[in-house]
Amino acid sequence: MLANVVVIREDAAMDFDEQGLLVEDDGALCVFPEGFENRQGDPLPLIVRKSDGGYGYPATDLATVRDRTGRLGATRLLYVVGNEQSLHLRLVFAVSALAGYLRDGDEAVHVGFGLVLGTDGKKLASRSGGSDRLIDLLSEAEIHKPNLKRAFLINRKIVNTAIGRDVTEALSDYPTPVLKTAVCQRVAFAESAAQGLTVFESPASAAARARGRGRRGTPRSVLLE
Repeated sequence: MLANVVVIREDAAMDFDEQGLLVEDDGALCVFPEGFENRQGDPLPLIVRKSDGGYGYPATDLATVRDRTGRLGATRLLYVVGNEQSLHLRLVFAVSALAGYLRDGDEAVHVGFGLVLGTDGKKLASRSGGSDRLIDLLSEAEIHKPNLKRAFLINRKIVNTAIGRDVTEALSDYPTPVLKTAVCQRVAFAESAAQGLTVFESPASAAARARGRGRRGTPRSVLLE
């Protein structure tokens, strides 16, 4: 899995280098898109490769745009991500356009949302085991807004697995309904590695690409987290 991730990020970094977009700053390789400044008025970079030679989220996000528009042929990318990532995504979109990953007619949209805070002022996170608190919050909201609609959407579900079924069954114990539609993810890394291939060369990837094309001649959207 790691090998496939590294390959796509290194390819993206090579694209920027060949186009003369990379600038070395304190040992890191960066791109400085126009119109972005920090609070001191200095140009704000997007780091493609860190000073230690590693790759972070920016490189992964750029490589993902490259993959979706290039390999899958997507023309509209929707990022359902919290508002606190607004600046980061604007930088990613701007740099992607400079590299040609987002072409004329392509669209990348940040579908932002705010934070739900607890009484302590901290972000309410289901990963910390606070799902019961979330249910209580929704129930209380319905008191003030009786017409409020609520439902669970299972995200990043791995199809045909026990955990995928168990999550649905566990959520069915709550009064909030579970949507029949789920956002699923494909796992092709293990199968690809076993064949000595990258994920882009594997038959599973080709099948996913064929399913993602949809009708010929119509715009396709790829939903990203």
